[in-house]
Amino acid sequence: MPMGWERFCTSPALLGWSVSLLFHGAVMLVFLFFSPTGSTLIAPLRRNPVSSIQDTLRSLPSEPMITDLQVEPLPPGRLLPDEPEAINVAAPIPMPQPNYDSLIVFDDVTAGVNLPAGGEAVSDLYQSRFCDTEGESAHVCYVVDCSGSMVIAYDYVRRELKSAIGNLTPAQYFHVIFYAGGDPIELMPARLIRANVQNRQKAYDFMDGIQLATVSSTEAAARSLVEALGCALAVTSAAGEAAGLIYLLTDGEYDHEPVRRSIEVLQAQRAYPARINVIACGNRGNEDFLRGLAYTYKGQYRFVSDEELAAQPR
Repeated sequence: MPMGWERFCTSPALLGWSVSLLFHGAVMLVFLFFSPTGSTLIAPLRRNPVSSIQDTLRSLPSEPMITDLQVEPLPPGRLLPDEPEAINVAAPIPMPQPNYDSLIVFDDVTAGVNLPAGGEAVSDLYQSRFCDTEGESAHVCYVVDCSGSMVIAYDYVRRELKSAIGNLTPAQYFHVIFYAGGDPIELMPARLIRANVQNRQKAYDFMDGIQLATVSSTEAAARSLVEALGCALAVTSAAGEAAGLIYLLTDGEYDHEPVRRSIEVLQAQRAYPARINVIACGNRGNEDFLRGLAYTYKGQYRFVSDEELAAQPR
């Protein structure tokens, strides 16, 4: 070791100065790092710390944007992936059918069951039956032949008519019209009335008072029938509901063609045609016309022969 260094290390003064310089240098460094002024001065010399992830992160290569991508459309009827079944958004959504049993409206005169125009109920409340024909409607009208040619059938007819009216429910309305060769004879008041106990009894008393009438000609019989059917197709309840089902009991002894044309005109005047059930009595020669009348207006047909009528208890 050179002599100068030995003298420095062994000299107390020099050693003291050296320690003092080291101490003050350390204080200066602390001041520079932790004081605001020192931080400003030394900031350019500092290196911002980064994580190991940032040190190893590299920029990913950029890819050009695809601008001419073409997607092949699915053919009609083909399902999309994972789709259980195709959905036709243009198809109408099925709606539940209305429950006509709940459409009960009360009017000023008497409570009534009002159905939409053209609609018929599908409930036991609106079932009716007359001479082995039947139908469903809340509003029923009976048109019955009381001409003299019905003499064999009349007891049977009156009994069947009373039974038919007696089996109506209080939810139904009804009207009764008799015809022969003159003006129709209607149950009063001339409207569809509720089938309650009082009105049924009124109908029974009305029927008991009807007598068979002589008819002067087939033309008169046809005219009387047309007038009776005109009343049946026009009659309404107090709430304005028309008869949806008409029972026509007749022997068919009249001119058929004018009757057919008149019924066609009368039905066309309604908001919707009434269903007509036809019960023919006595003469099979009129069956073609009467059966055709029933089928034209979506009704049922029944023929009752003289032999069957004669066998009925009186």
